[in-house]
Amino acid sequence: MKQRRDMAMREVDLRCLSEAEVIGVTTTGLARNMELLQKLRCKVMLCEEAGEVLEAHTLTALLPSVEHAILIGDHLQLQPQTQNHDMQRSNPRGAKYSFDMSLFERLVNPPHAHEPNLPYTTLDTQRRMHPSISNLIRQTLYPSLEDSDLVSHYPAVSGIKRRLFWLHHETLEDRATHLDPTTTSHTNSFEVDLTIALV
Repeated sequence: MKQRRDMAMREVDLRCLSEAEVIGVTTTGLARNMELLQKLRCKVMLCEEAGEVLEAHTLTALLPSVEHAILIGDHLQLQPQTQNHDMQRSNPRGAKYSFDMSLFERLVNPPHAHEPNLPYTTLDTQRRMHPSISNLIRQTLYPSLEDSDLVSHYPAVSGIKRRLFWLHHETLEDRATHLDPTTTSHTNSFEVDLTIALV
């Protein structure tokens, strides 16, 4: 009975999804619904924040029907996380595996290569941050990043003295206080309450 019900539900899902122009899933959701998604025969796969996705997860997202893969992200910023230190490139034993290197990063910056492997395009002009904020990333990661003329005219945030300031506190993240080794989520209720109070 349950098997027939599940099959009927999958058929309903397939019918609904086949009418959609865009289907969004996490890599976990993709793995969980692989059979269903393969039936849709999607031709384009777009991966947002590709620099943070484990290489294996990106590869499994390349379903047989995919003809065009678009990886959006930044090979200079956050890298994928793996809990096993023996598989990380910072460990001499794990360097040959480098599970904490994304497919995106491996394509742009292959290990042991002196020049990028595939052509890529980076943002030249940013239009989101006031220069006082964009200077932080310009000095560390993107020396050639330019500010649009618009950003210097952004109004100040009402009720806040400066656009950028650092706040020091010693309140531990929630995970540290609950001692749960199984979670990889980072939350800090103190910071949430502080932000709510500020808003």
